[in-house]
Amino acid sequence: MKRVVNTAVGVLGLLGFLCAGIAILVWNAGQLRLARESRHWPTVEGRIVQSQIDGNGRYDYSVIYTYTVDDVPYASSQLSFDVFDNPGGWGRPESIVARYPVGSRVTVYVKPDDPSTAILEPEVYSPFFIPLLFGVLFLFFGALGMWCTVRSSPDDAPTHNLLLFRGRATAFLSVTLYAILVLACLESASLDTFAKAFGNRPAGLPTGLFVFALLTLIYLPVPWIFWHSFGVFWHPVPRLVPTPLVWLFCRDADPALRRSSFVCFLGLVYLLAVIAAWAVVATSRGI
Repeated sequence: MKRVVNTAVGVLGLLGFLCAGIAILVWNAGQLRLARESRHWPTVEGRIVQSQIDGNGRYDYSVIYTYTVDDVPYASSQLSFDVFDNPGGWGRPESIVARYPVGSRVTVYVKPDDPSTAILEPEVYSPFFIPLLFGVLFLFFGALGMWCTVRSSPDDAPTHNLLLFRGRATAFLSVTLYAILVLACLESASLDTFAKAFGNRPAGLPTGLFVFALLTLIYLPVPWIFWHSFGVFWHPVPRLVPTPLVWLFCRDADPALRRSSFVCFLGLVYLLAVIAAWAVVATSRGI
């Protein structure tokens, strides 16, 4: 009975991951469609009524414009459909505000069936498609977790099949997460932060290239950690406690299981060390 309840709870939780992944993909597909169609929308003349940097000037800004459609006045602050690298994919609040000074006339692209939806920069969307990557990642974790929850005992499956699946899962997760991290770090807002942390040309390299090299170096141990994490999850032992680290302290555990648990523990320590190092750098540079 307890196993049935645990399985049911696990399935419900993983369904949440699957639903989140599907929702992200559906939403992102809609944004991409709107971005593609926006260049064909009818245009009207608008006027910038507010353009300023808010707060500390690093990420917060407000640009508001007004326009009229069929004698009905509207106001909007949406510049484009790109919400992950600031409007238009250009980033940097300073450059956004500079492009739209107060009082300037602008061309407003208005959605034909909904005049309240308008933008200033049509068909511009972050080329990194980060939401798609997150959606795929959520679907992967949800599907993988669902399979692990409802599957039969590993003893029922050939060992070579489990190793093959483990390798593919490790490769997929490693590549996907690496892509997300690289693309997120290369966005303009992130590059601004890294320039403040490491300087404009750290080690004589452009900031983007330096960050890419540093991130790649830091990321090298991660696939190895993922491999051992999957080894813990799929090891043919009873799942009495929902964390792999407990097997590190279990004297009766299989040596391979304890070894993989130890690697997972080292991975956690490594992650905390990286976070602590970044916190020190950011604090010293006033970020």
